[in-house]
This record gives sequence, C-alpha cells and structure tokens, in this order.
Amino acid sequence: MADKDQLWVKAVLVVVLVVLSIFGSIIVLEAHQYYVKVPTSGYTESAEYTVKDNLIPNLLYNVSTLEDPNIIYNSITSSINISAQVYIQLNNISKTQVSIISQVTLVSSSPSWEKLINSSITSKNISSEGTIQIPLYLNISKETALANNIDNQLQDGKTDPTVNFNLSIIASGFNLYTTSMSISLHGTYEDLAYGSSSPASVSIYKQELITPHNLIGLGIFYGYILLGAAAATGIAIAVIYAPRIIDPVEKVRKELNEQLIEIDSPPLERASKVKSLEDLVKISEIFESPIFLYAPDKVLYVSHLSEQYKFELL
Repeated sequence: MADKDQLWVKAVLVVVLVVLSIFGSIIVLEAHQYYVKVPTSGYTESAEYTVKDNLIPNLLYNVSTLEDPNIIYNSITSSINISAQVYIQLNNISKTQVSIISQVTLVSSSPSWEKLINSSITSKNISSEGTIQIPLYLNISKETALANNIDNQLQDGKTDPTVNFNLSIIASGFNLYTTSMSISLHGTYEDLAYGSSSPASVSIYKQELITPHNLIGLGIFYGYILLGAAAATGIAIAVIYAPRIIDPVEKVRKELNEQLIEIDSPPLERASKVKSLEDLVKISEIFESPIFLYAPDKVLYVSHLSEQYKFELL
C-alpha cells in the first residue's frame, strides 16, 4: 500500500512539474521583449530622359514632333531637344538639398577612346517631393564631326561613336543613384537607347523595443515565478525519490539484528578473512557463535576457540 501511495505522490509531482514548466515557458516567451527595426523615414528617387525630335515636312511621318523616338533620321530633323527629369520623394525627412551631376561623353569602341563633352551640376532644395529638370545640350552634327576628327588623328578612318548621357543623384544621407541614355552616331541616322529608370527606394530605420505577444497577459516576472516553482518541484522529486546511500553498518544492524553483538574490541590481526557476509553467517551458525561488530572499523567477526573469522564492510 505504501508503494502505491508513493507512486501516486510521484505522479502528482510530475504533473505539477510539467504544468508549471509549460505555462512558465509560455509566459516568459510571449512577454519577452526584443528590438526590431522600424522604418521611420526614407526616400524614393528615379529619373528619366525626354527626347523631342522636331521634324521638317517629310513623307515618313505625319507629325511635326516625335516624342522619345528610338531612331532619329538626321536628314528630316530640324532640331532635337533632350532633357532629363529627376524625381525625389522624401518621407519624414526635412528640407534637403539634392544635387544632380549630368555628364555627356563621346565614346568610341574601335579604336577605343572616350571624351567628356559636357559636365554640369544642378541643385535644388526639396521639402517633401519635387522634380529637377535638366536640359542636356547636344549638337549631333558637331559631335559627329568631332568623332571623325579624333579618328583621323588616330589614323583610323572608320568611326561608329556613341554619345552617353549619365545622371548621378547626390544628397546628404542618400545613396548614389544613376541612370543613363545613349545615342549611336551613324552620320545619317541615330539609334537611341534609354537606360533603366526604375525607382530606387531607401528606408531609414530605428531600433524599437516590442512585446511580440499578449496571449495570457501576465508579465515576464510571473513566468519566472512559475519556472522557479517548476524547478523547486523537480528538486523535490529528486530529493524524495533519489536512491539513498545507506550506511553499511546500519544496514547490517537491521539485517542481522539479534545475531549481532557490538563490542569495543577489533578482531585479531591474524583473523581469517571470508569472502562474503553470507559466509560469515554460515560460520556463526556452524560454531553456534554470535557475530561481533566493531563499528569504528566497519568489520564483523566470529570467534571460535582460538580462531577468528572476519568480514570487512565496504
């Protein structure tokens, strides 16, 4: 009956341990605060080019102006207007000066050379959002002639140069954003290629302390209390049911009981050792002699006539 009672108590303690551990862990985890990055401000920037090809009367087109053409035929073009627009949108950023660096470069691949035609900086203060428009000046006939002269000086009669337009957006705290457009010069017509003008977005973050959940609604302090109670329950289980180290002298006192006599004299040095307690009990029964216990040395022995037999407790 006692064993059944112990099993019941042990089962209850184990259940209490599990319940306290689970609820304590949930409360600690859900109430645990940590830092996350929260967007506070930022900006979006993009750019695009605009080309207007002003035409003389011709049989190919029924309009006088072409917007952003892919090909420009020089023989039916009266003038070309090229400009760039830069779009800036600020989010929770105070008034900022934005500078646009524009460069026009004449490039040849065969032979390989490059010449900067024009470079300028345009700046504007932007509060929340704004557009900066930059006129880009280009005289195609002049640049074609310049490319031919450079090739002649390099003793190369063939030229197929390209005019490259590049924009770089610069502002305090902003990343560098660039976009480009190119025109290939052929003499009688020009091929236009527009660079990517996909917006570049940048967010500025701050560290913010948050509590991710609120399922139970108890603070982290209560979670630690439950975990502490779980630890105490575990210690109680270990203390109650951990195997005890039994003193061999106490054990033999209980086992032999009336067969045992404790005395203050140890056995003789020449006493014969026996291998086990059972053997010493047999000798005691054969000689009808009591078993003596000398507790300080944890030794048992039997005396018969002038002989002694001993067994040392571990």
